[in-house]
Amino acid sequence: MSNILQHLISKHILPQDTLTTALSEAADHLTFHIPIQHVLQDIQKEYPHLDIQQSITSHHTQMPKHPSIKNIIAIASGKGGVGKSTATYFLAHALTHMGAKVGVLDADIYGPSQALMFDITSKPETNDQKNFLPFERQGIEIMSIGVLANSDKALMWRGPMISQALLQLYQKTQWGSLDYLLIDLPPGTGDISLTLLQKIPTTCGVLINYPHILAQMDVDRCKSLFNYLSTPVIGTILNMASWECPISPNTQPDLSVPFDQKFQDFKNTLHPEYIAIAQSLTQRLLALKHYQHNPFANIPVSKS
Repeated sequence: MSNILQHLISKHILPQDTLTTALSEAADHLTFHIPIQHVLQDIQKEYPHLDIQQSITSHHTQMPKHPSIKNIIAIASGKGGVGKSTATYFLAHALTHMGAKVGVLDADIYGPSQALMFDITSKPETNDQKNFLPFERQGIEIMSIGVLANSDKALMWRGPMISQALLQLYQKTQWGSLDYLLIDLPPGTGDISLTLLQKIPTTCGVLINYPHILAQMDVDRCKSLFNYLSTPVIGTILNMASWECPISPNTQPDLSVPFDQKFQDFKNTLHPEYIAIAQSLTQRLLALKHYQHNPFANIPVSKS
């Protein structure tokens, strides 16, 4: 580890788990491969003679990448109601606060929530090529199935139709230059999640859990789907972690968010808990291996 990196960690400017690959050094400048805008002034105070730059790493995936998206992170859960959409929302704000360019694709067909949390009530505009123009809130690009469907009624589409609609929503949105696109997947391990993970060049997954043995069983099944598709899971966030499950009291969370009413206020977008989680997840991204083959080749996908 370089002396500069050791110094920044010792000053508590960078977290203890910061990897050596997070920083490239040159004679007159430092280039960070993780978001550092939230601590940029602190770094500049320590090294005023150096030019501080940020260039977030674009990680390899099993299929051709989107031309304007460096990393796609699928946010998933084994079951509904565990806070997956809320976690996606606050992670997007945390990463943006840290200096990343972030987008959110709301693919939770059973309960699209991002439009409500981001206060989106209109239909998206289109450009001359008939591509959707994403909404923008607080510097975050958003597209949600909830703004295209009638949010007051159940969306009574069959699986293949839903999967195709969500794929088109991803492909036909004119995304800007993004460091991270967070996809809010529907809960479970059914056809929709399987198809999206097969067809979208997903960098990694993040799972959302809840302190109950039944939720743990479901998130384990969800993780097995990612493993089957050779998509790495870089973390599991235990939501409402301060609540102790009487059935399974000894759960040791990987990453955790306490139960707190402050998370119900969507106008209060920045929370230290999510910034710490975002810092940890971006470090784990740096450790991802490079894929040399496509494990999806022999898995059939319905086209109907």
